[in-house]
Amino acid sequence: MSNKKYGLQKERELKEMMKSFGATEVVRARGSFGAFDIIAFFPDHVKMISCKATKQKYFSYNAEWNKISAVELPKYCKRELWVWYSPNKERKLQGWQVYK
Repeated sequence: MSNKKYGLQKERELKEMMKSFGATEVVRARGSFGAFDIIAFFPDHVKMISCKATKQKYFSYNAEWNKISAVELPKYCKRELWVWYSPNKERKLQGWQVYK
């Protein structure tokens, strides 16, 4: 599976997770080159989510976090970075990690 298809698969998976967490509407910014990939609308807030998936042994999310932190958001919006770490016996982190 190509890296692009792998990333799209994880975005779709995250979109469904947001629905299961109670989001009333979830929008995936297809072909997004902006700061956020997914926007999830909850009754009392909106989550602006950047989604990354990696198969690498080590992944630094600092550059991505700096990118989404630079965007001004209304008070009712929450920014989150979700990183999928593929299972790898050499890595401590595996699965979804959320950075807020």
